[in-house]
Amino acid sequence: MSQTILAFATPYALALLATLLVQRLRLLPSSAPAGTLAQNALGRLSARQRLALLLYHAPELIFALAALLIAWFWHPEGFNGAALRWGLAGMALVRLGLSWPAWRDLIAGRVASVSGPLRKIAFRHHRALATEDGPVVVLPVEASIWSAYEAGVPATIFFAPRSKRVVAVQAQPAVA
Repeated sequence: MSQTILAFATPYALALLATLLVQRLRLLPSSAPAGTLAQNALGRLSARQRLALLLYHAPELIFALAALLIAWFWHPEGFNGAALRWGLAGMALVRLGLSWPAWRDLIAGRVASVSGPLRKIAFRHHRALATEDGPVVVLPVEASIWSAYEAGVPATIFFAPRSKRVVAVQAQPAVA
């Protein structure tokens, strides 16, 4: 019984630790360099933005790898043992499947954008950006980028098209 609890709790514990670590990291600069913005304007992710997207989704990958490794090497006795191993492996594959949009963003290396006055959204520890007059798309963002721009400022938000994660914001000059 304790072996089963440990086998199922370990991937969750590792993913939780990875999540806490990733939340504390500042992966992207609050103001993107001109070269990065030029790549984003062409619809491409920079190398640093790809790395940031990979690290944002590292907890899912860590969970899946830990669960698959445990399911592979853990051999509980009896018929229930096989069901437990298949269940653990199935959980890992479902988690990988749910994060498939993020992996597609990493493989494609594309970026989309919306422009307009910024709308800042905060709920507990989660931050998001949207535009006031653009399409209704709420985009999760790092706290450092979120706090670098004022609400209502005209800007272009660059984001990964499938996972909807903000990778850069470019403030637009005010129109007189």
